[in-house]
Amino acid sequence: MGWTEKGFFANMPQDAQPGDKVTILAGGKVPLILRPRGSSLYQLVGDAYVHDIMAGEAWDPSICRVIYLI
Repeated sequence: MGWTEKGFFANMPQDAQPGDKVTILAGGKVPLILRPRGSSLYQLVGDAYVHDIMAGEAWDPSICRVIYLI
């Protein structure tokens, strides 16, 4: 458990690290923790519960971009 950079309380995978990103993917059911591995490359760390964004409150299609999972 911990806090995101934006101050949300989150239950994250045990191996989550500072610098990992809480991400909402289009069509996804839960937030995911992604670890940056390059400019558009990310490694999946696991899923998360982030209080106050579980019902789509953080979804903003205007900031969506293409990423690649490795």
